[in-house]
Amino acid sequence: MRSWAAWDYNSQPPLRPRAHAPPPPLPLPPSSSPPSLPAAAMFLQCYYNERGERVYTLKKLSPAGTPTFSAHPARFSPDDRFSRHRLVLKRRFGVLLTQQPRPLL
Repeated sequence: MRSWAAWDYNSQPPLRPRAHAPPPPLPLPPSSSPPSLPAAAMFLQCYYNERGERVYTLKKLSPAGTPTFSAHPARFSPDDRFSRHRLVLKRRFGVLLTQQPRPLL
């Protein structure tokens, strides 16, 4: 039996290369335009038509030439640091729901 002191780490056989190494990546063809977003990354936009209805689209401009806006709501955070300021502004300009007349039913 060999002792640990006599063990030679260089006597071990070298590691074998992988039998099925992945091929190297192909180079991308040169193009004048930057790569576009994948189909899953489309952002839904919307605009209001002449009858006041919401129209959903993927375009950045409506047919009238006005910019569309995002159809997705803003993210909600329970740690809303600016809610007090929004309430102060709404109260100042009279747009709080409590400052509006009651709707006719």
